[in-house]
Amino acid sequence: MKLLLNVICLFIFLGCSKSDRNEFSSMESGHLELVKKIKLPLDEYSNYEFLNVRAIDDTLVVLNTANYSLDFYDLANEILLKRIAIQSIGPESVPRLYSF
Repeated sequence: MKLLLNVICLFIFLGCSKSDRNEFSSMESGHLELVKKIKLPLDEYSNYEFLNVRAIDDTLVVLNTANYSLDFYDLANEILLKRIAIQSIGPESVPRLYSF
């Protein structure tokens, strides 16, 4: 029993080494760094909660759950490029938007 406990402790000790965890070496401090501030225009259909976003090159795609749409923003010029409406009712609708 004592041998089994020693073997388990040895595996735990060797398995917890920090030497092979270099995949996040650029974020060693664990803090985010502010790179740039931008101001995006909001209209009466926009939602200020950008919870579901994707950045594609210089375009930010935002899932607007309040308006049921995908909003495309140009980050370089800080403007709304286009808005694609998503049907909320009907035969080809998406009843509840969570993420994309």
